[in-house]
Amino acid sequence: VNDSNAGIYSVTASTTACGTSSAANTTLSVNSLPSAPNVGNNSPVCEGQNLELTASPIAGATYFWTGPNGYSSNLQNPVVSNMSKIKGGTYSVYVTVAGCGTSNTSNSNALVRSMPAAPNTSSNSPVCFGDSLVLNSNNTSVGPNANYAWTGPNNFSANGASVKINSALLTDAGLYLVHI
Repeated sequence: VNDSNAGIYSVTASTTACGTSSAANTTLSVNSLPSAPNVGNNSPVCEGQNLELTASPIAGATYFWTGPNGYSSNLQNPVVSNMSKIKGGTYSVYVTVAGCGTSNTSNSNALVRSMPAAPNTSSNSPVCFGDSLVLNSNNTSVGPNANYAWTGPNNFSANGASVKINSALLTDAGLYLVHI
């Protein structure tokens, strides 16, 4: 059955002795196959973040999502939590509407970025009172455009792969942390 079969159908009954009956009518409606949903996501995401999948609304539709690592969902806009490299890849969805078959499949690719490795740090410690304290960090895995944010004693904060504290005091001694 296809769209060209839709319409009003009439039927009559007849016998040779009594003639033909009045016509009885019935209307045949043919529902089209549902359209494939438009899909998207908030990719790229970093490892540990959530991936938000989106599919366009289709009245009366039931959604069927599949994806990497055995993923499946029947939500229109599911969220894949705690993304990892093995969860990256192609997510696919199709819909069914009122038992009229299935739509074509729509695909959305999800890219998962790796978390940077912990930076390598060093300093010229120990230093003498009044000398310059130099803090260094080098993390080649994050690339040349990385932002380095340092924190330390006495509300110390600075940015850069290498920072310098001129004229170190005893209160400058302690633990310094760098975040990329």
